[in-house]
Amino acid sequence: MDEAVAGKAPDAPSALTPFERHALGFARALNSNPLATRVLGRYSRAFTVPLVHSLTFNLLHVEGLDHIDALPRSTGFLLCSNHRSFFDGYVLATPLLRRYPWLARTYFPVRSTFFYESVAGVAINLVFGALTMYPPVFRDVAKSAHNREAVSHIVDILARPDTVVGMHPEGTRGRGADPYTLLRAQPGVGEIALKAGVPVVPAFVLGLDNNLAKQARLNFRRGQKPRTPVIIVFGAPVDLSGFVGQTARPALYKRVADKILDDVRALGERERAIRAELARGG
Repeated sequence: MDEAVAGKAPDAPSALTPFERHALGFARALNSNPLATRVLGRYSRAFTVPLVHSLTFNLLHVEGLDHIDALPRSTGFLLCSNHRSFFDGYVLATPLLRRYPWLARTYFPVRSTFFYESVAGVAINLVFGALTMYPPVFRDVAKSAHNREAVSHIVDILARPDTVVGMHPEGTRGRGADPYTLLRAQPGVGEIALKAGVPVVPAFVLGLDNNLAKQARLNFRRGQKPRTPVIIVFGAPVDLSGFVGQTARPALYKRVADKILDDVRALGERERAIRAELARGG
């Protein structure tokens, strides 16, 4: 979620297209209905989680789940990670949903492009994501009023004790040659972290391919050591106590986002060390 979220909503009426309006209404209706939410959560555990696990289990190395074990159960938590692959959110959620039966629902706010602008995008979000790619973030300034609503909705979601919301402080997918060089943090995640007041868990994930068929071949390749392990490192909750009580404004949200991204960046160094150890046969 990027700077469009933290900006002031315009007074102009909604500029959503008819398709966007219906797609958003559909996702909102199901994600706001307790029965539908339970059904979607169970569907995700029965279909999406086993599917993702089946494509990564031979490559996957996860560290730091003890930090999740220690979280209080009175609220949900905000999971903040780097972003290199289209499938980062799926792979981050899978070990959490496999390990913690109390975790009923995951959400990953996503850009509206494709997922809320086309039939194929809505279908993929429903069939493969169980509508977890919600709420959408609109890049068009004329639609930013809906981003203000999204912030409030995410804060409400995080108040639920069985929920995790995954966000990327960078606001977009990194495409640079060095995966450990992250983009600048966007203030939206800082605003949500302060308003929600829930634990913010940093994470670093690397090794996924954007080609699903290639990812499957790497996972099931026989007789060879995998070239690219998929490594996830979860960290201790980010200490944001120094920001509590300060005047709420975009500059503060940006500093909070910077702090969160710094913790994510530090986990990248731990991931780098694990990757080097695995390459040596450790």
